[in-house]
Amino acid sequence: MSEFKVLSKETITVNIKPGESLLIINKKKKLSPNSRITFEGENIIDIATKHAKRVDNSFMSLIKVYLTSLNPIRTIGKQCPEAISNYTGLSILESEVKLKEALNKLSCPDIDTLMKKFPFKLEAYEKQRLMFALAFLIKPKLIILDDTVFKMEPKIKSYILKELGKLRKENKTSLIFISKKLDIVNEGIDIIAIMYKGTVVEFAKKDLILTDPIHPYTKHLLNHKSTLDFTEEQPEIVDYVTNIVTTPRNDCSFCLNCKKASYDCVYMPPRIKTIGRERQVICNDA
Repeated sequence: MSEFKVLSKETITVNIKPGESLLIINKKKKLSPNSRITFEGENIIDIATKHAKRVDNSFMSLIKVYLTSLNPIRTIGKQCPEAISNYTGLSILESEVKLKEALNKLSCPDIDTLMKKFPFKLEAYEKQRLMFALAFLIKPKLIILDDTVFKMEPKIKSYILKELGKLRKENKTSLIFISKKLDIVNEGIDIIAIMYKGTVVEFAKKDLILTDPIHPYTKHLLNHKSTLDFTEEQPEIVDYVTNIVTTPRNDCSFCLNCKKASYDCVYMPPRIKTIGRERQVICNDA
């Protein structure tokens, strides 16, 4: 039995509500098929697959690997104003003007040249800003993005976060940020899901995760924000379980790195525990 099939038994399902902002902490910065992050009752991986080849107002991913939504044989100036017009009711000309205005606010240089380019000719930063501009104008129900927005120059970052905030307030747009680190947490995040080896091991409101973490992996992340890697010198490693070469398929996926690991953790599958309102954790010791 594969690891993903085993882990699927113990994955917490996180349902994103309209207008809510979720931060997923995931080492690989890419969701596995085992992930159960849902929006309107549908897994976001299925949503991404369904909408990956087009730009529409139900879903938009701003992560670079999903830029296949743009038609490769049509210029930006031909296809993007049409997409905006379809969902806003504006004319093609008005949509083009709005797109250029949005790109200008995102400090995208030489916009006229950009409009004449084909998608595969765009630079990485041009694709990034174009997708943000489309999102701000089309106003999708759900936007998925990584943490690169928090690494942009202050002026652009401020503008983007402001516009994302407006979408949440006025359009009830839900946001999902996927990051490797907890460092990006800010006032724009409502809830946090901690993922380990494809499994959400803890899920709660932001303040609870930051001030009262329960799962040992969450505690590790808060104590070692600069890295997700483990070394033998770190206190999370338990001496008596590090000698286990092959772990049983039913064990806790984190037990070999947990200072509280016991015999049960190694040989018994952990259970999902609900603590209070809207807080869940997978840990036999919780």
